[in-house]
Amino acid sequence: MTNKAAVANLLVSNAKTWVGTPEIVSVGGAQGTRRLRELRSEGWSIATKREGRNHFYKLSRVPAKKTLAQYI
Repeated sequence: MTNKAAVANLLVSNAKTWVGTPEIVSVGGAQGTRRLRELRSEGWSIATKREGRNHFYKLSRVPAKKTLAQYI
């Protein structure tokens, strides 16, 4: 599984909760947040919120099954 696929899987499996940057980096590697940008450029709708210095991410809209199947 690629790092991008791992980040996609993490977001989908936690679709109703916010996922912190440390969790993204733990599955997506040092460039985990870059994987988020790549997913967004491919049509994924990912919300971001900031609490102090911490960033959190959540799927706003689950992508079409065809798109999702590419990653999982």
